[in-house]
Amino acid sequence: MVSKVAIAGGTGGLGSFITHALLDRKAFQVTLLTRTGTTETPEKKKLIDDFKAKGAHIAAVNFEDSQSIQHALNGIEVVVSAVTSEATGAQQRILADACKAAGVKVFMPSEFGLDSSDPRNHDIGLVKPKVETADYCKSIGLRTVRVMSGFFIDTFFLPWFGFDAEKGTAVVVGDGNTKFSLTHRKDVGRFVAQIIADQDFHDIVSLSAQELTINEAFAAWEKANGKKLQVTYEDLGAVEKRVLTAADPWVKTIDGLKLAIGKGFGLNTKNVIKPKDFTPITVADYFKSPK
Repeated sequence: MVSKVAIAGGTGGLGSFITHALLDRKAFQVTLLTRTGTTETPEKKKLIDDFKAKGAHIAAVNFEDSQSIQHALNGIEVVVSAVTSEATGAQQRILADACKAAGVKVFMPSEFGLDSSDPRNHDIGLVKPKVETADYCKSIGLRTVRVMSGFFIDTFFLPWFGFDAEKGTAVVVGDGNTKFSLTHRKDVGRFVAQIIADQDFHDIVSLSAQELTINEAFAAWEKANGKKLQVTYEDLGAVEKRVLTAADPWVKTIDGLKLAIGKGFGLNTKNVIKPKDFTPITVADYFKSPK
């Protein structure tokens, strides 16, 4: 039975949900790895204080120094990384080195998205460093559990991905009829806590609170809001050409993600786990009460 868990990035946009879920289980001694020498915002300080009140131990480390991290990981059995996409490369490999040196049994690198083990997704900017981290962990003999959660329900339907609720417009790559995986960040946290509690330690674990098409998601939005969306469908081939020629890495990445959905690469199918003691939030639930 796993009792000691540490989390890196545990106060971030996804990590805070995972930290809450781990603490709510009341089955783990949770260590929250924080960065030394940083000034916390009032909101971040309150979050950390809330975690401490729930029993979390706070360990300040230098994320550029594996020995600093290793000291904080002594006795820890499972380490979860929920660092941001910008830190999924070199910084995660430093964290992996610390895990290996400290004798950590299982490392969950920061994946939580498209299936990065699928070669069809390897050219997407956000995916490449995740693949490199997985390969590195294998090379040093560190056991990993890579959690593929699909897209986040609570951050997907926003203008950055072509959906503008205020204007009632949306842009879709392809015909909108290919299914893909979505999971609310709150449920990602609950799934991670369940995986650790059950020691469901497959090399790859897929979460999929819901599998549906974009057109089905839009129908749910229209039902919840009582009005029609104006949807523009972009040709797959035209977007592929745009990805190849785009100079802006962010544009290339976003279009790459849209292409993955349009081509049917957004469905996570490897070792899909089901919730045991909670009911996942669906797209329809989210549209009725966005939060």
